[in-house]
Amino acid sequence: MSIANKELVQSDIPDLSKYGYTQELDRTMNVWQLTAFGLNYMVPIAPAIIFGILLQMSVGTVALPFCLQASRCC
Repeated sequence: MSIANKELVQSDIPDLSKYGYTQELDRTMNVWQLTAFGLNYMVPIAPAIIFGILLQMSVGTVALPFCLQASRCC
């Protein structure tokens, strides 16, 4: 945490403590926490990227095999 952020947090403590708030959480992240946060942010985006690449390569027929299979089941 930078010095400016620490000063900002320290200046907020008297204001918040009158409402019964006490600092309980650490406002920093270590390497493992940052890695987990990054992966959780990026993983949901991956299927959309893959679908976009397949859509471009197949000229819009990505869903065709799924539609054909659905029509055979019903």
